[in-house]
Order: sequence, then structure tokens, then C-alpha cells
Amino acid sequence: MTPSASAAALAATRPLSSTRLNDDSCVLSSLEVAGPALFTVGGTPLLRRDITEGRPGIPLTLTLQLRDCDNQGEAICGAEVYVWHCDAEGQYSGGHSGPEIAPIGETYLRGVQFSNHAGSVVFHTILPGCHQCQLEHIHLLVLLPSTVPSSRTVCTASAQLLFPYAVSTAAYSCSTLYRPSLDMPPPAHTDEPAEHPSQHMLQVSGNASTGYAASLVIGITSV
Repeated sequence: MTPSASAAALAATRPLSSTRLNDDSCVLSSLEVAGPALFTVGGTPLLRRDITEGRPGIPLTLTLQLRDCDNQGEAICGAEVYVWHCDAEGQYSGGHSGPEIAPIGETYLRGVQFSNHAGSVVFHTILPGCHQCQLEHIHLLVLLPSTVPSSRTVCTASAQLLFPYAVSTAAYSCSTLYRPSLDMPPPAHTDEPAEHPSQHMLQVSGNASTGYAASLVIGITSV
């Protein structure tokens, strides 16, 4: 993929496109940025499928599939897929919601997987809680293969993955670990997609008693 712009920091990542592949997918715009060392412990990437680290909560299996919109929707193999989110009580490991973590510190509910030949990654985790008046969400950052290896630049795309409001209310009713934010009213129409361009709704099945499975097909484009 040819990136459409360049920047020096992840914070400058361009908002996502609202274009969709189909009703169960979203499209992210890529950006060329300097590639920082993310999710490393002792210099080793935090590569793992199970990211719970014993954190209590409602079980969640997250499945993401990456597709190349600039190449007829082909699967994207070998991309680094980072996910991180707060625990049931709304706390992030490392004390913040950014993609970087301290060399020494807590790493719960953060992890990296490389997409397989089908463009898929799977994470085993828990349903996030509310964080500072924000409904449950998971942060996603995708690092694509470098187009200029000598300069260590990479193409990135990022998003916040949201849960249907019905999942939130079920969690509040089923588990004492989860508490709704009193400062944030429920959305007027719970079946509508998120309004912010960097937020996308997950497809969710299951229940609060036995656990949930969430998935999303993610198209990535340079446009």
C-alpha cells in the first residue's frame, strides 16, 4: 500500500474513512509514520493471544480480519495487530490508554498478534468496563509491512472498537464488577453505528453469563 501522507507521531494518525465493505465491516485509512517500539517487555514484543493476565471479568473472544481495499479485498497477512483496553473497573495497565507501555510495569489487557494467511487474529480477553464516562471500547492499532525498510517507516491504521449498548446493560445486570457511568446517558438509537469517524461497532454474539464473541472485518486503504 502507498500511504497518502506522512507524520512523526502516532497521535497524528488520520481519522478513519466511513466507507464500509459491507454491513459487518469497516474501512480504515492508512498513514505513514515513524514506527515506535510498542508493547515490549525487556525488548521483546508482547506477542500473545490471551491478554487477560488473570483480570476478572466477562470472557470475550475478539476476532479481527484484515482486508486490503486497494487490492480487491485480499487478506492482509503479516500485519502487527495491537489491541488494548481497560479492565472491568475502567483501569488501564500502565495507568494510561496509550499504545506505549513503560519498560517495567503492568501489561494486562494489552497484546499483539500477527495476522495469518487469512488476515485474521484472535484475542482472548474480558469485556472492558467504562473508562472516564466512555462506554466499553477496545483500542486497535494495525502496523502494516514497511514500504521503506531503511527509514523504518510503517503504514498504520487505528480505531476504537465499540460494543452494542445492550451488551453494556447486560454486563451491569450480570456482574458486580461492571458499573455504568452516571455522567453518560445511553445513546438515542442503540442500533446505529458510532458517529465519530474513528469508532466502529463490533458484531457481538453470546451473553453476559457465559461470555461474548466479538468480530469485525477491517478493510484498509491508502485513500
